[in-house]
Amino acid sequence: MTRVLFVDDEAFVLRALDRAVRMRRPSWSAAFLPSAEAALEKLAAEPYDIIVSDLSMPGIDGVTLLRIVRERFPHMTRMALSGQSALGEGLRAAAAVHQWIAKPCDMRSLCEHIDQVAWARELVADPAILSRTSELSSLPSPPRLYVQVSDALARDARMADIVRLIETDPAVVSKLLQLTNSAFFSDRERVTSVARAVAILGTDLLRGLLLTADLFREGNVPAGFREHSLLVAEVARGRVGQLGQAGHGGAAAAGLDAEAFVAGLLHDVGELIVPDHTHDLLHARTGALLLGLWGLPASLTSAIAFHHDPGSAPHADEPVGRALAQAEALVEELAAGGVGADPAASERVTAVVPVDQLDAARGLAGELWRASHH
Repeated sequence: MTRVLFVDDEAFVLRALDRAVRMRRPSWSAAFLPSAEAALEKLAAEPYDIIVSDLSMPGIDGVTLLRIVRERFPHMTRMALSGQSALGEGLRAAAAVHQWIAKPCDMRSLCEHIDQVAWARELVADPAILSRTSELSSLPSPPRLYVQVSDALARDARMADIVRLIETDPAVVSKLLQLTNSAFFSDRERVTSVARAVAILGTDLLRGLLLTADLFREGNVPAGFREHSLLVAEVARGRVGQLGQAGHGGAAAAGLDAEAFVAGLLHDVGELIVPDHTHDLLHARTGALLLGLWGLPASLTSAIAFHHDPGSAPHADEPVGRALAQAEALVEELAAGGVGADPAASERVTAVVPVDQLDAARGLAGELWRASHH
């Protein structure tokens, strides 16, 4: 059962939310409170999974409330429901908020956002990992990229050059997509490519985010993590194109190369959250949990959640999910020494790549592998 706490100081908004939930999601356990103080008292007495709060409230405002919730109830998902559009307020709230929902909002859309969060939360059963993931506002990113992006922005480099820099780092991509998929920046559009995210933000805003938001955070990234992620991204992008050309995915695969690339780049972000756990399914589900909490599109989070077991995905025939699972298996086979060097690795490839596509898939992966190792 999904347990949601709504907080807004405007009575008519609470009534509208109450009506919408009773009509559209009667199975939810929901409470509707007029202040941050009342919300904190309620949370001290009863457990909730998700909080949806207005930001502009008298007394304790919504940003402060969500920061307190992050500290006291780290397992909770924090969503901001606000009509405020000032950049400063948005950046002030960025670290405390998983998702930003525009106000006034379409109630059906709001319920769907909460449904997606509830689905993501169910991917990981361990409450400690759920809390650790929910606490995060950014992922570790090497300081070298921070310097490179800062330098490019200072030189007013072309957008294409900035995109190429950003595309080398999963942590930065994940945060940019979180921000650009929030209603604060893009109310309707679902953003799945780095180029589109950078275009939405623009150079000036990207520079402002870089300087004022908790966007890039130095930290320890496992050796080879970025290189592996980038190679899987390149192979996934190539495979989704091959699937479309070969009729495996049909027209649905056309135009999905950017989304497949992003899925590949982010497929192992769970390893940055649970580095001590080696279970493939756990890090896949944990990464999808984080990206689902951050509001990334369901097609991306599902592909990442099931890239080690694509047959378990809700929609196992989705081209991006199939391309990602194949790309991961192909890269792992190459890392093990190539076809037949590790029978288990080769079996994983034949389990996910159609027989009539094996030569093309292995040829693509091998070419990209050689290019990346020169």
